[in-house]
Amino acid sequence: MTTFRTDRVDENRVNIKRAPNMLAGSIARVDDHWRVEIMWGGPGGAIMYEAPSLPRALAFIDGVDAAFDRVIMLGKH
Repeated sequence: MTTFRTDRVDENRVNIKRAPNMLAGSIARVDDHWRVEIMWGGPGGAIMYEAPSLPRALAFIDGVDAAFDRVIMLGKH
């Protein structure tokens, strides 16, 4: 189970963590939108997303987390 956790650093930045203290990426306010970057060693490098709001950025992270969980579960069968 991947389960990302987010920690708000300040009004413009959120850290994305895996496990208790493993940094997995970040969300940063850039002008009028939020840039999500999740570190990924697979094809294409980091997973990036431009969100119009922080709630949308957090929802995107939840979706990536759920997708990772499904891939892990498929590998166990």
